[in-house]
Amino acid sequence: MIGFENFVNCDDEHYLKTLDGLRSLVSDIQRQSIFSENEELKEIATENLKLLMAPYYEADVLFRIMDKRHERVKMSFMFYIEYLRMLNHYGVLTPDQVKTWKLWLKK
Repeated sequence: MIGFENFVNCDDEHYLKTLDGLRSLVSDIQRQSIFSENEELKEIATENLKLLMAPYYEADVLFRIMDKRHERVKMSFMFYIEYLRMLNHYGVLTPDQVKTWKLWLKK
């Protein structure tokens, strides 16, 4: 079985295509206002819950791209922080995770 962690086609060209697809997905999510700052987790339609993972996958793909390494890692960190911010907004993080996330923000 081939999956995300099997690293078939793990060159920058394929990662950049995946990143373009993720950016398109995030644009669609924003354009359609799938998530709202004033809603709670229980108000999100079940079929849309998986879309909360988009910033995580952007970060993960960026972290795998080897060109412009410093820039990619920095952007990856920003997407991870955005993902954690969203999870915190929906009350998914534990108090320890919130504490660690806030420490990262200070860096």
